[in-house]
Amino acid sequence: SLELGVLHPTVTKIHSEIRSLVRIYYDNVPMILGGPNRIVEINESLFIHKTKYNVGRFAETQVWGFCIADTTFTPAKVYL
Repeated sequence: SLELGVLHPTVTKIHSEIRSLVRIYYDNVPMILGGPNRIVEINESLFIHKTKYNVGRFAETQVWGFCIADTTFTPAKVYL
């Protein structure tokens, strides 16, 4: 947000609005996962970067990752 000259509260509000719109969309248009003879794996992970031995970045950062993998294909198709 600093690179664009936009304040953090503004970015947070825009992010919240986009999440709300996406949620409304997927509440009305259901996504079909899996099916006959189809195996789907869903994973949600939290990655946290911490400093080690007081070297590196000072602040902890949290990044959420969401992944869907269709393992009926070789190699598996992965959607991030």
